[in-house]
Amino acid sequence: MKKIFLFAAAVAASMTINAQDKVVKEITEYANYIEFQALMANPDIANATITSEAPLTLPNGSVLTGFKNSAGKEGDCKWNAKAGYNTTYFVADGLEGVDSLTVGTQWRAASGCTLKFGAFTTTAAGKVSVFYQLNGDDSSKTGEDVRGCSLQIYNNDPVEYRFATGKNLCVASFDLPAGSYDAGDVILKVVKNTINVCGIRIENLQEGQQAIDNIEAGEKAEKFFENGQLVIIKNGVRYNALGAQL
Repeated sequence: MKKIFLFAAAVAASMTINAQDKVVKEITEYANYIEFQALMANPDIANATITSEAPLTLPNGSVLTGFKNSAGKEGDCKWNAKAGYNTTYFVADGLEGVDSLTVGTQWRAASGCTLKFGAFTTTAAGKVSVFYQLNGDDSSKTGEDVRGCSLQIYNNDPVEYRFATGKNLCVASFDLPAGSYDAGDVILKVVKNTINVCGIRIENLQEGQQAIDNIEAGEKAEKFFENGQLVIIKNGVRYNALGAQL
């Protein structure tokens, strides 16, 4: 308990001293592959029930699947609007130069839940970054008790990322070779308890596969520049180039 208290006190003191220097960013500036708040514009997605037997396919071909434990109970696999849509989280790890990140609705997923990426292409080697909030761990947790996620590419062994930071936000980054990936070649899996995923970024993602492609399937988008900014209209709703609703 003493160690946890000292950590919290140090963080509080640092925030007080340097409040004027804090850098706060929006998730839409980073999550170019999937940004869960943008997906909520689609009522079929926003109102979906996701289980191990009823997966949800997103417009870009990615598939969210729940998980049933040995007792036959389905874990959480749903949209999570806790604390409102514009909660700002302190960034505990993985995003250099940014102190806090403002996010919207998140995908709340229990251990065993998966997200299989749809087909995509990268123009160069880079990183897959998963932006998520730990939903309850503190800095006293260690090893296998720490919440996190893993990424599996093709049939290689999954690579895990775990970081004990309380209810703050982490950015898990995984190496991704350049290439064209078929649907299901890349699989994100939740490990240990529950996390809240707010966005996914793929470095060097081929043009035309950014977040706006996740908004709505089928209807052709109208695109034009307004005051130097790209505006995209789908189903009467205006979005910017990253898929954020205007």
